[in-house]
Amino acid sequence: MSRCPQCQQSFPDDYSFCLSDGTVLVADAPEQPTVVAPRPEVQQSPPVRHGVNPAFAYLSIGLLALIGGAGLLWWMQSNSTVTQDAKASTPEPRTEIANTVPDSANSNPTRTQEKQKSTPEAEKPEAPKPAPNKQLTVDPPAPPISGTSRIKFRRGRVQETTSGSIGAERSYVLYTLSGQYLSGSVNSDNGCVVFANGSTSVGFTTKQGDNYLRLKNICEGPRSFRLTVNVR
Repeated sequence: MSRCPQCQQSFPDDYSFCLSDGTVLVADAPEQPTVVAPRPEVQQSPPVRHGVNPAFAYLSIGLLALIGGAGLLWWMQSNSTVTQDAKASTPEPRTEIANTVPDSANSNPTRTQEKQKSTPEAEKPEAPKPAPNKQLTVDPPAPPISGTSRIKFRRGRVQETTSGSIGAERSYVLYTLSGQYLSGSVNSDNGCVVFANGSTSVGFTTKQGDNYLRLKNICEGPRSFRLTVNVR
């Protein structure tokens, strides 16, 4: 084969010039024999196992079982705690026991005294306060001219009682301090004997010195009476 060095076209050996540009053809280099290289041997790699290692599988199963057991135990303890709290917060029904002690036991004076001693002072009922006497407050009557008797209180006493008879009028006198309260009541048959204010009772704040109580008889004939005086 001949080749054109200008346009690189190949022509048969019997051609001397290039048919395209007229350039003298040159002979091509002899063809090199084709050498077939030997095929390299391919080493086969060991087969890849796509399964799971049994040891790893057993370890994973054991770990999952341990976690599941711990979770179940925690859940059971939580439910037990909630149940105990609910029981603790639920009030227990109260059973009232009726008092079956017979009256004869309560009538025992010894047991009554022991019960009173064991009762705290704060639980003892307060003694009822006496209602104030609704008595008229009047000025002490003027001392009479005659027929006056003096009332003297015994040591430590704030009340004295005297009795006697009265015709038309009679007076009593007693010594008190300033600012004390004197009250008196008189009892007689048919209520014939009264104080100067016309009532069977009297009360007033005293002055320093002698204070007088005047009685009068509103019935005919002499009358007996009983006079009670309090000073506080």
